[in-house]
Amino acid sequence: MNSNNQVKQLRLQRAWSQEQLAEMAGLSVRTIQRIENGETPGAGDPQRPRRGL
Repeated sequence: MNSNNQVKQLRLQRAWSQEQLAEMAGLSVRTIQRIENGETPGAGDPQRPRRGL
C-alpha cells in the first residue's frame, strides 16, 4: 500500500474528515487532498499528515 492510500485509509478508519486531519497535522485541507490523491503536496514536512494519525 502506498503512503497516500495509507493516509486516507487511516483517516477513514478513525472517521475523521479531511478538515479534522488537516487541523491536527497543521496542514491545509488542499494539502491533505493532494496527498490522498497521490499529488505532490508542496513544500514542508511530508510526515506531518502521518503524525496527525
